Amino acid sequence: MTQTPGTKKKLDNRYLIGLAIASAVNFAAHVAISPFMPDQLPIHWNAAGQIDGYGSKLAVLLLDLLPLVMVLLFRVVPSIDPKRDNYEKFWRVWKGFVVGMTIFFIALSWTSELYAFNLVTEGSNFITIFVLGGLGLLFIILGNYMPCVRQNYTFGAKTPWALDDERTWQRTQRMCGIVFIIIGVTMILMGMLGASSQIPFVVGGSVIGGTVWIYVYSYLVFRGTLR
Repeated sequence: MTQTPGTKKKLDNRYLIGLAIASAVNFAAHVAISPFMPDQLPIHWNAAGQIDGYGSKLAVLLLDLLPLVMVLLFRVVPSIDPKRDNYEKFWRVWKGFVVGMTIFFIALSWTSELYAFNLVTEGSNFITIFVLGGLGLLFIILGNYMPCVRQNYTFGAKTPWALDDERTWQRTQRMCGIVFIIIGVTMILMGMLGASSQIPFVVGGSVIGGTVWIYVYSYLVFRGTLR
């Protein structure tokens, strides 16, 4: 159907229905097996893959609601963004991000059960490989598509200079894509190396260092120092 002048294209949010259903079914499955779970469940692991935090079954169920809450939030975000019209220009990238994050957190919600039923033993590298590998893959995929993201206040490298100037925004997102890929590769490599006390420093350092560089780069582009 041809879009007439002065009208806005309605963004297709039907994919969120599928994600919401998957998240609701996921939560229902957690509720169904909750009576068979011990009263205290692991909810946090350190960099060595060792459990260092426990919570009640109710606390775990509240965490299991997170994917559904995220889907609802993802539905609202584009409609309240001051530059909401730009989402049409990178809608496929946004949809991919939403789908990837939702699936990742649905999978992550089962880690407590895996440990509770001894399907994964404490001290194994499973949680380290799963979290760092999953996040690393998401960073790499997202990094490849960051140059497609257009100005908005929610998604992307939202430096004040990028939001103020379209050219600076485009250059900043391209650099952000490179940084994301580097961070993603770093996460996967650290996950493959196994549990290590150095993980927080290496991964944290890459994230903080990359963020600082993106802001510096964006400012230099805006000032015209980098062309």
